[in-house]
Formats: sequence, structure tokens, C-alpha cells
Amino acid sequence: MKDVSLSSFAARDLSGRLAKAAPIAATLKDYGRPVFGRRPLLLDIGTGSGVTGKAVAEGIGADYVLMDTTDDAIADRSHFVIGSGEAMPFRSDTFDFIMANHVIEHVIDQSRLLREIERVLTPGGIAYMATPSKYTLIEPHYRLPFLSWLPQRVADTAVRISRRGDAFRVSPLTRGRLERTAVDAGLTAIDITAESISRRSQARNGSFLTKLANRLPEPLMQAALPVAPSHVWLLKKSISVARAA
Repeated sequence: MKDVSLSSFAARDLSGRLAKAAPIAATLKDYGRPVFGRRPLLLDIGTGSGVTGKAVAEGIGADYVLMDTTDDAIADRSHFVIGSGEAMPFRSDTFDFIMANHVIEHVIDQSRLLREIERVLTPGGIAYMATPSKYTLIEPHYRLPFLSWLPQRVADTAVRISRRGDAFRVSPLTRGRLERTAVDAGLTAIDITAESISRRSQARNGSFLTKLANRLPEPLMQAALPVAPSHVWLLKKSISVARAA
């Protein structure tokens, strides 16, 4: 049985990918520290086709590396390396910016991914991380309501009964768990979900639901964040941290 959750990994929707890149680039521009004497360097973990990572890098004037576990869908092989986020093939303190856009929920050892992100970021560098909320109403990979709320065995059964796959192979995090795991990895975690919703609502192709959510009063917006489809974080490495290569 085909696991439908895999269908999102290598999406080739060019216009959709480029639309996603613009608000990410704007966020990294706003929060990134200046880099002097060279062009900044961006790593896109779980890059898929590579379209979004390349567009974000161009949007912030950075050189870039695209990384995934396979090259089945990659469109830009000249900047591509095969590698795992849990054991990245890079020296410490290498990248000024990292993207991990809807990646961590597919990783077995999520703590190790975050420790690796902290290791390869330059001091003061930032990572952009978006991931589905555990408490989103419709699980985005399998398109089943409340799926990620369920215990693993019950979720596996629901996936099989609905003929969406043989098991629930995604591990979404709560906002609190992601923040705690990032802090344990030595990163400062900044929740920018509300800001991200605002940015996307102002885009030309912003969805109706995004525009509607952006009009909510601030207390309602904050109350609704746990069930938002995704939560978005910036993970910052201390400027005082540096390691021997």
C-alpha cells in the first residue's frame, strides 16, 4: 500500500514553492545578523526539489547548499549533497542560515537533529523551522481529522482503515515540546507563528483562512495557535559559541 505521506516530500509545484520562499526570505532578512567580508551561506535541510531553498537563498543574497537523503526530485544538482539531518556532513560553525521546512516531524531522533543544527550554525546564526502542530485539526500528510492527537497504535489503525498507508509515520510536536528540545540543544527558540501568519496573509496568493486568521484579535490569535496547521520557529545559536572544526 502506498504511503500517501511521502507524496509531499518532493513536490514540484513551482509557483507554490516560490510563493512559500518569499515570506521565509523576508523573515531571515529581518532576524539575521550581518555577515561581513563574504556572502552568507544557507543550508536547506530536506530540500525536496530544491526550488524553495534556492529561492530563499537568492532572496537574502546568500550562497546555499541543498541537502536531502535522496536526489530523486532535486532540480539544482550543482548545490546538492546527500545527507541526513541527524548526522550532517559539514564542519561545525559553517552556516549562517538554516531552513528545516516541514522536516522535523519526519525525523526519528528529533533531539539529535536540533543538536546538529546548533553545531553547524555559525555563532549568532539562525534556523527557520516550520512543522505541523500535533494538535492541528486536520493532519496534513494523511488528511485525517485529529490523527496526530491519537496514541500511535490507534493512529496506525486509522491510517490502515482509511487506506492511506500501513502506519502513521509522522511525529508532530507540540509547541512546548519543540521549544524544550531546542533549548536542550543549546538554541534560543522564538515562536514566530503569529508573525508568519501575518506575512502570508499579505501575500498575493495568501489563502482565505490565513487572511481570516490574521484578522483575529490578538487574544484569540494566541489561543488558536496550538491548533494552527503549522507552527513556525526561529532557532538562534548563541553568538558566544564556537567550536574547533
